[in-house]
Amino acid sequence: MALRIRRGTEADRQLLTGQDPAVGEPIFVTDTNKLYVGKSGVTGGQIINPDKALNDLSNVNCPTPTNGQALVFDTATNKWINGAVQTINSIGDIADVDITTAAPTVNQVLKWNGTKFIPANDIDTQIALASASIDDLGDVSTSGSDAPSNGQVLTWNASAAQFKPSNPVFNQTGSFDGTFEGTMKGTLVGDDSTILVDGITNTIKLDNGQVFFDGVQIKLLAGNNNLKFGEVTDNVGPTFQLYNTDKSQPIEIVAVGGTGNDFSKFQFNVKDNSLQTPVTFTAGDSLAGIAWSGWDTNNSKYVPSAQLYTKVSNSAGSVAADTVKGTLVFATNDGTASAPSLKFMEFTSDGKLSINSQTANATLDVNGNAKIGTELLLGSMTTTQRDALTAANGMIIYNTTDNKFQGYENGAWSNLI
Repeated sequence: MALRIRRGTEADRQLLTGQDPAVGEPIFVTDTNKLYVGKSGVTGGQIINPDKALNDLSNVNCPTPTNGQALVFDTATNKWINGAVQTINSIGDIADVDITTAAPTVNQVLKWNGTKFIPANDIDTQIALASASIDDLGDVSTSGSDAPSNGQVLTWNASAAQFKPSNPVFNQTGSFDGTFEGTMKGTLVGDDSTILVDGITNTIKLDNGQVFFDGVQIKLLAGNNNLKFGEVTDNVGPTFQLYNTDKSQPIEIVAVGGTGNDFSKFQFNVKDNSLQTPVTFTAGDSLAGIAWSGWDTNNSKYVPSAQLYTKVSNSAGSVAADTVKGTLVFATNDGTASAPSLKFMEFTSDGKLSINSQTANATLDVNGNAKIGTELLLGSMTTTQRDALTAANGMIIYNTTDNKFQGYENGAWSNLI
C-alpha cells in the first residue's frame, strides 16, 4: 500500500498558524510541486531543496546586476559583487609603460629606464662600436691599397692573415638548390672545358652538346619571333626532328584564314647551286617537297614510299627575269628501295595534268586506260565551232547543230550513230 503524506495548495500552506506543521511532519504543495517539513518555530514548514539564486550564496552580493557586468571580488566586503571588468585598450594604459612623455616613432622599441618602459631606438651606446671603421677590427684591412671597389666582398687573405676586398668568386661542387637573385656575369663552361655561355660575345654555344627541354614550352617573345637554324655559310644543314608516339598531331598551326594567295602556308624559298652564290635555275630543276618513307623491319631501314614536290616547269620560257614557272609533282614508289619504280602525276604551270606520265600534251593526258564511274559529258559545240578546231583523228564531240555524236577519223568528221 502507498504512503500518503499531508498535502494542499500554496494558499492552504499560507493559512497555517503556530507550530503547523508539527516538527518533522511533511507537507506536499500540489500547485508548486514543492515539499516542506515542519521545523521548530517555523510556521508553514521549511522547504526542502529550494531553487537557489547566485545571490543566495553567502560570499556573493549582487542583488541588481546590469547587462554586461561580471563578478569581481571586493576586498572591502570580502565578497563577489557585480561590476565592470577592467580592460586595457592601449599599451599606454599599463602602469609601468610611458608612451605619453615621448611618443614612439617608427622602428623604436620599448626599453626599461629604471622606472618604466619608454620608447627608444633599438641600438644604443651599450653595444655601439668605439670607432666607425671596420679596419679597427684587427683582422680586416680596407684602407690604402686595400680600398674596396663597388661589388667587391671581404675574403680571407692567408698571407696577410686578414680579410681584404676582392671580386667575388663562387665555386661549388654539386647541385645548387635555391633561388638566385641578382646579376650573374661571366662565362659558363662544361666539364670538358667547352664554352657553353660566352660572357664576352654574349652568345650561347652548344657545339658539343644537346639542349633538353622536359615538360616546358619554348616561346619566342622578342624581335620578329624568328626561330633560325643554321647559317648561309653552313656546308651541312641542320636536321629538325619531331618524335610522336601517341598518334596525335605533332605540329599544329593556329592561323587566321585569308583570301586569294593571302593565307598561312609552309614557305620554301629555294636558291640553285648555293645560298651564298646562287645561279639561274634551268627547266626541270627540283625546288622542294615532302617525302614519306616506311620502316622496313627486315632490313632495319626506312624505304621511300611517296613524295610530293615542285620543280621548274619544262615548258618554254619557264625561267626568265621575274619568272620561275613551276610544276607540281606527285610520285609514288611501286618498286623497292634498291630498285625503285616511280609513278608520276604532274600538274604544269600552263594548267595541264598528266597521269602516269611526266609529259602532258593535253589538258588531261592519261598514259593508260581510264574508267568513269558515272556519266561522261563530252564537249558540245556547233558545226561552226567544230570546223574551227584543229582536228585530229580520234576526236569525239557532240554537235549541237545536228544533235549528233561525231568523231574525226581518216581526216573527216562523221556521225558515230
